[in-house]
Amino acid sequence: RESGTLQKCQSLLESKDLEVILFDQVKGEPDLDLVREGLTLAREEKVEVVIGLGGGSAIDVTKAVAGLFYLEGEVEEYHDGRKIEGPGIAFMAIPTTAGTGAEVTNNSVLTNQKTSLKQSIRSPLWYARCVIVDPTLTLSIPPAVTAATGADALVQAIEAYSSSRAQPITDALAARAIQLLGANLARVYKNGQNLKARKDMLVGSVLAGMALSNAGLGAIHALAHPIGVQLDLPHGLVCGILLPSVMEHNLECAQEKYAQIAGLLGVDIVGSSP
Repeated sequence: RESGTLQKCQSLLESKDLEVILFDQVKGEPDLDLVREGLTLAREEKVEVVIGLGGGSAIDVTKAVAGLFYLEGEVEEYHDGRKIEGPGIAFMAIPTTAGTGAEVTNNSVLTNQKTSLKQSIRSPLWYARCVIVDPTLTLSIPPAVTAATGADALVQAIEAYSSSRAQPITDALAARAIQLLGANLARVYKNGQNLKARKDMLVGSVLAGMALSNAGLGAIHALAHPIGVQLDLPHGLVCGILLPSVMEHNLECAQEKYAQIAGLLGVDIVGSSP
């Protein structure tokens, strides 16, 4: 809202005689209460399209609201594993951070505040109908958020690349993501107005999201979810902190992939020991 992006999007839609119902309650990590509130509003207003504008949290809430729109039952039931049995309403995503890649994934990562359980509601029906990726929308992100979201994207690319479910297509996506994110994270942290670096970060985030959607993630994200909930820390920050320890733990069975990752990051490992 502070950057003016929300107002620009709203004005553009209204100029085309489209009614806009605003739900701007997503402030931090997304939870089931937010999805419930959004669902109530969307159903009351009989909306036809839901647009997720913001970071991964906003997009995850939007995705769940769109996906659960026509379904019966409580949000908690689907969070606990109840099957998604039909499509929702149309969902569009416009990311304003380079982080989770939620705009190209089919899951919403949500926290049940009553149980402190953070996990995904997932369905192949939940992919966005349209994604608008514009690096100018990321120029106003402060350095701390840039670092945390960028770390999340890089960790996702690394975990997808070294996953036991990785295959040639996901490797290609994740490898390019690692190159782009590794080369540009420090640049955008130091200079948030570097549009070329912002673009490369956003492309890397999208590629990482596509890779993880098919190859999955690993222990870093499995650990980061409960730690982040219990300590109330940004998800990407926790992922970045865990990365060295988990990679060291996995080194024995992932030496080849980790050596390739080092090369993608521009590290000269010739003659180095594991």
